Amino acid sequence: MASYEEDLLLLERGLDKKALGTAPPQDGADRQEPSEGGPSSSSARKTGGERGRKKVAATGSGSGSASGSTTEASAAAAGGNPSAVGAPLQGDRKARKPASARTRVQYDDPSAVAKVKKAQILKREESSRVVPFLSHLPQYEKSLAAHGLRFKVEDSMHPALVKLGQQYAEGIIDGSSARLSALIAVFREIVEHFEITDLNETRDFRRELDKTLKKSIQFVIDCRPMSISMGNFVRELKKDISDLSPIMTIDECKSTVLKSIDRFRLESFELPFKTVVETAAERAIENGDTVVVYCKSLIVESVLLRAKQLGKAFRVMVIDSSPRFEGKQMCLSLLNAGISFDYGLINAAYYLVEDATKVLLGAHSMMSNGSLFSRIGTSLVAAACRQLRIPVIVVCPTVKFSERVQLDALCFNELGDPDELLSAYGSERGLSATNWREASNLHVLNLSYDLVPGDYIDAVVTEVGVIPASSVPVVVHDYFRAS
Repeated sequence: MASYEEDLLLLERGLDKKALGTAPPQDGADRQEPSEGGPSSSSARKTGGERGRKKVAATGSGSGSASGSTTEASAAAAGGNPSAVGAPLQGDRKARKPASARTRVQYDDPSAVAKVKKAQILKREESSRVVPFLSHLPQYEKSLAAHGLRFKVEDSMHPALVKLGQQYAEGIIDGSSARLSALIAVFREIVEHFEITDLNETRDFRRELDKTLKKSIQFVIDCRPMSISMGNFVRELKKDISDLSPIMTIDECKSTVLKSIDRFRLESFELPFKTVVETAAERAIENGDTVVVYCKSLIVESVLLRAKQLGKAFRVMVIDSSPRFEGKQMCLSLLNAGISFDYGLINAAYYLVEDATKVLLGAHSMMSNGSLFSRIGTSLVAAACRQLRIPVIVVCPTVKFSERVQLDALCFNELGDPDELLSAYGSERGLSATNWREASNLHVLNLSYDLVPGDYIDAVVTEVGVIPASSVPVVVHDYFRAS
């Protein structure tokens, strides 16, 4: 049986059997008497019928020989079972979208990188020391262009947008909430000042505004990748622009878009932020609590300050980490508010959280599978609290919810400046920012974000209520369906 399957495979590939030293079966070979030691005529006819049925099943009911040979080859590699390799039929292959439309850009794909470079407005210099196992993520040098010293942009770029890009690149505006607020303000200014001129290709307000916003979005991404909440805002804005009626005047279109931006700021950002802060301050913090916080989060800081205003007596344990040491800013805010606190570094996290009653964490995003995507080191703090049975509470409005599913922090992340990581310790450690690149076998990795599994999270405080991490997919479904 194996020899006939091999013959069929070679025939499908179009190979010459005579060149291999064996002749292909002639017409009527199934009806001839077999030679000595060969199969009987009945078994030969049965085998020929089985071969025909296998061929029809493998080629997908009349598909071309090329697809049939590919499927047969895959089936042979899978032990003769075509379904074992999941080979799609010809009709299914046409219906499926290309991989580039279903997945994010992988920067280890030369064709994808070429498209990204072509679309870039702010040209970035690729890193000379790429971390090999993260080559699918964009890795750039800390160039002058990215830090405002030598911005080369088109004259049509709005000055407020150029300033915003500089602040993003230099880290002056940091944190997903602050970045979203600044982006909303700048995009509102862009729409407010947008005019149709003779330089535009058409007189269609919707089309020309969409072109301007696409260019602005690309510039923001070139300066620093957008956060999840920023992406949600951009999607809503583009949807509102596409819904504009073609019979509306330019002033009416502009007024409608400005109202949409103001509505998003109020309903999706400001009111949810206040609701989450009020809910967490009233329900998450009690008198006598010892609350663990990690680094500095604007919404977590607001919760602590609001709880102090409500007259609650509690203590805060601030855990900090390099290279930015943002926890020092949190300590300054707590000091000014009269809140007692302790300060320590992440290398002593297990010791610092021993006496804690709960931990409050901010979020860059909540993934659809209930995982928390936050600043690097959050997973360690959550794991320590999980081991000691300390409740882990995430404070996150739904504008930061994402429909993506992420299982680790390596498939998607943002890489920070490696020199920033080393500069926190100074040159006396032997690896200053000026000579570490000379070591050919050294790659410095400065990840920006971390992923906390949903099993580590006890509650998520949102504007729709306090929910478990397992209910995040339901909220995501309702949020994106409504939008």
